Amino acid sequence: MNRVGASLVALALASCSTVGEFTTDSSEPYVGSVLGQSDPGCDAGTGCSFLRRGFRSGTELVMTFDASAGGGIAGALDTRTTDGSAELCEPTLTNALLREVEPLAHDALSQLTFPGDGRLRTFIYSIDAQSGPFATRDAYAFVSLMRSGELEVRILAGSGRNDCAPTDCAAYSNHTCDFFGVFHLKREPAAP
Repeated sequence: MNRVGASLVALALASCSTVGEFTTDSSEPYVGSVLGQSDPGCDAGTGCSFLRRGFRSGTELVMTFDASAGGGIAGALDTRTTDGSAELCEPTLTNALLREVEPLAHDALSQLTFPGDGRLRTFIYSIDAQSGPFATRDAYAFVSLMRSGELEVRILAGSGRNDCAPTDCAAYSNHTCDFFGVFHLKREPAAP
């Protein structure tokens, strides 16, 4: 085998072992808050953040993850508030499954990269929610594995034009609200 071939094999093996280091379970999930303006007076209306849609400021994402899991399911998503209070309407995400998008295994989109340094790899998953405002919606999670050991997750449902107020529970229940949120997640240590 020539040097180039050996280097490619070594790189492939290193990538596989690196991806496995991000695997977690419910005892040590990844947790992080949604980015975007957090002005308390802004949550009463829409258009408060150029970045955040649908997710109230103070929303945390809790995620289990296993990129190498079989069966096409790579983890699950839940939301909660940073202060421990109940979400204003129904929970946004409750045990929503991250499902592999099978055609991506054969498409260049599976090699998606973002500008900037620090990302090892980005995966795209569909979100399969059985309840809450994501039920019956086509929604996607873009999960970037960071060199720091953290995750950067972008969640997208809809065009972002229908930016519902977090207090509009009827709109959330009717699945008409659009969502976009960027979350920086760190592994939460297991309780002793």
